[in-house]
Amino acid sequence: MRTQRTTIPAAGRQYRLGFRRRSPTAIAAAAGVLLAGSVGAISAPTAEKLDVDEPIDVTVDYAADAGPSTQVASGFLHGIDAEDPPQYLVDGVEVRTIRGADYHHNLPSLYDPATYERVSATGANLQVGVYYY
Repeated sequence: MRTQRTTIPAAGRQYRLGFRRRSPTAIAAAAGVLLAGSVGAISAPTAEKLDVDEPIDVTVDYAADAGPSTQVASGFLHGIDAEDPPQYLVDGVEVRTIRGADYHHNLPSLYDPATYERVSATGANLQVGVYYY
């Protein structure tokens, strides 16, 4: 799998994006799902022009903001703290469960009072994992 590291300008965090070669049908289906529920601006080659033996470049504009989400997702919410993500993005998602930790670098710290208050205000079930290093 080809991997690319990118930095989201607003948050300054790095994420690893992976891309695999897929059939034109799978790519068209995935593109339809992404475009139907996307928050950012995404551009990708069309299935007719796609050669599966060639690398696929996908561009995601993380600076684009299409407004609040409107019930387009539900389930787990990872990566919430006292300030991020913006509240209008959380309000549009029916959060059922939030998985947190004591002091884990990849999960919300539910021992931080401000984060705990924000997380508990969602009304979601809370899962707390205790991690030892």
